[in-house]
Amino acid sequence: MSVNLSQVIFSYDSSRKARINGEYYLKVDNLTINDTNEFIAIVGHTGSGKSTLTHLLNRLLVPAKGKLVVDEKEITKRSKLLPIRKKVGLVFQFPEYQLFEDTVIKDISFGPKNFKLDNPEALAMDAMKIMGITNLKDRNPFTLSGGQMRKVAIAGILASKPDILVLDEPTVGLDSVSKEELLEFLKDLNENKHISIILITHDMEVVTKYCKRAIVLKKGNILYDGDSLELFKDEKLIEDAHLDYPHLTRVMLELKKKYNLDIDPYKFDAHSAFLELEKALIKGEAHE
Repeated sequence: MSVNLSQVIFSYDSSRKARINGEYYLKVDNLTINDTNEFIAIVGHTGSGKSTLTHLLNRLLVPAKGKLVVDEKEITKRSKLLPIRKKVGLVFQFPEYQLFEDTVIKDISFGPKNFKLDNPEALAMDAMKIMGITNLKDRNPFTLSGGQMRKVAIAGILASKPDILVLDEPTVGLDSVSKEELLEFLKDLNENKHISIILITHDMEVVTKYCKRAIVLKKGNILYDGDSLELFKDEKLIEDAHLDYPHLTRVMLELKKKYNLDIDPYKFDAHSAFLELEKALIKGEAHE
């Protein structure tokens, strides 16, 4: 099963003038996201429509035109919310927005109770174990650090066992250790639990290291939907979408340009980059 957007148009301005001028905030001709094994980065400049797209997936927003289909059922304003939000779990960029109970265990249990799942507290405890936060069970969420709040927010979504987990800038504000722990955890969820992961991110290192697929947005339009590594080989697209290169790729491109090196600059890990530079040096020595 999957989520599909077909000929979808969305605008925050529903006025007649906006409709006449075609001033749409998001316009998606066709997009399909599978509910297993996807690891997708949604990238784009600020205001490109990233959050709008994910809010449509979770039915926080409804298309003005076109079809949003979840598990072969078209989603409309009259659709029941619970089945959709059970399917697609959304973790906001600011986790305090989705915390409201007076203890962590109550907060994480809320989703399973709302979805009428069996043993909601047991599901909450399982999610806390996965996130490594069982020691916070009886704490007030609003006394926690930002990183702890984020883990509680993620556990609250995981407890309801979604097929697709959407996270809006999940690494913002985390130190390097916490960031890697979170991303490795998401990678494990994807590879071993087969949950589809969607990340909104500005961090191109995350895109190349963890994501299999990248969706690039600009002014509400999808410019690219494909392999996350192939994305960075299209210099025109990178420039047009105002994206950064990963640090290592930027260094390799500069070395190639500055020293006229015969190298493939599109290497995304240190070992591959080293081997490419070593090959160029050996070739250069052979020519002397």
